[in-house]
Amino acid sequence: MRSTFKLLYFVKRNAVKKNGNAPIIARITIDQVVAQFNTKLEINPAHWSVELGKASGRTAEAVHINSMLESIRSTIHQHYHALMAQDGYVTGHMVGQGLFNATNGCDFFQVIIHFLIADNG
Repeated sequence: MRSTFKLLYFVKRNAVKKNGNAPIIARITIDQVVAQFNTKLEINPAHWSVELGKASGRTAEAVHINSMLESIRSTIHQHYHALMAQDGYVTGHMVGQGLFNATNGCDFFQVIIHFLIADNG
């Protein structure tokens, strides 16, 4: 069975904090089932490139944020592709369980697991 997979980052512009920054949200879509989670990163919305899905510019903050987002992307893709190679298909539960095991239960990935398991059973 062929599985579709997409990872998108966006800024939650309607949740701007007092410091002017807004949270960066990640959206994972597997076979049209969507799960969103907070990356626990934040940025001033004026410094976010909607088209590229990352911080714009070459400031230290932008470089740091883009590096963290790429690290998250890499980890998620590694688990997804490993599961595809092993089983030939992927469910949200499988990706979530793989991330949980790889991070020893880090709070950030527990959020992913919660949404993906709830959506995909």
